[in-house]
Amino acid sequence: MYTDLDIKEIAEKLGFSDQSVFGKFFVKKTGVSPMKFRTQRERDKKNYPSPDA
Repeated sequence: MYTDLDIKEIAEKLGFSDQSVFGKFFVKKTGVSPMKFRTQRERDKKNYPSPDA
C-alpha cells in the first residue's frame, strides 16, 4: 500500500516464485488485482487527500 515498487519487485521481496503467483494470492485476499488496488489507491488519494497534504 505504501510503496512505489513494481509488482514484480514486491512479489520477489515477499518470496513468491513469480508475479503471477503473487497476483493470484493478492486477488484471493483482497478481491482485486494488485494493479487495480494501486489504481484505486491513487484515485482515493486524489479524492481524499491526507490532512498532511
